Amino acid sequence: WNVFTTTGIESRKSFAGVMDWQGWAITLGDKFSDGTGERGPGQYDDKFDAAPDIDHGNKKVQQSIAIWLRWLRLDVGFDAWRFDFVKGYGAEYVGLYCKKSHPSWAVGELWLDMRYDDSGLCYDQNEHRQNTINWINATDKESAAFDFTTKGILQEACRNTQYWRLKDSDGKPPGLLGWMPTHAVTFLDNHDTGSTQAHWPFPGDKVLVGYAYLLTHPGIPSIFWDHVCDWGEDCRARIKALLKLRQKAEIKVDAKVKILCADAELYIAEIGEPAALRVALGPRHSEADGAWQMGANGNDYKVWISKSKTS
Repeated sequence: WNVFTTTGIESRKSFAGVMDWQGWAITLGDKFSDGTGERGPGQYDDKFDAAPDIDHGNKKVQQSIAIWLRWLRLDVGFDAWRFDFVKGYGAEYVGLYCKKSHPSWAVGELWLDMRYDDSGLCYDQNEHRQNTINWINATDKESAAFDFTTKGILQEACRNTQYWRLKDSDGKPPGLLGWMPTHAVTFLDNHDTGSTQAHWPFPGDKVLVGYAYLLTHPGIPSIFWDHVCDWGEDCRARIKALLKLRQKAEIKVDAKVKILCADAELYIAEIGEPAALRVALGPRHSEADGAWQMGANGNDYKVWISKSKTS
């Protein structure tokens, strides 16, 4: 981590002096602060003790970050942003930096606590996904967000054979993708939740069931590097088959979802209008009529594609 001080930093060569921040760039009260900052932390600033709390309200900080982002896009060649730990600074600054740097796309990591009671994860997670929507709106919809709501609910459903969780009280998918699919980046795991850190991992024996859900449903699905590159050829081939079905069926980011069944052992949904994919998850047997063709299947999942999409 870069620790900013007022001692000697001004003599260091860097990016044309743009990122030579001193104590003025840190919020007052932070353990790295030297007292020369303009303001304290904002209302929504969560602390992260490993790094200084940067004052994004400071105009020079804003200008520096905007210049750096434009350099990354125009000179280096990056064209999209992933904003880490966005609980640490106001969502309006994410929107500002996007407007200043013009990425093709952006996503924020807003990892919020879900609601639990004595029985475990609560069925109703509307507050959780609404808080994510509030963050997206506060960026002026310049950034999407990782759909932690869907991850939390889906892994609980798969782990405990509780597929009733995958239908909310209004008959819709229960995650962010059920309310704001155009800005919902769905995922099973990342470098924090899974992999070597495994802070909140998706159950390993249900990963393909999870992808059968993500890759058939609306939203912007993402695939974890480990699952494609480190889990072997069979896992990679099965994920690839699901991807091809999504492409062939032309599933859009805001595709309609019709949930036909959501009980403990079976979830069935048809996606698209008219329906282009049909997915069944869970241990209970299910079939489809003659309008459907089997596209992919495995342990506890089946995906059919409409024959109208195969001709």
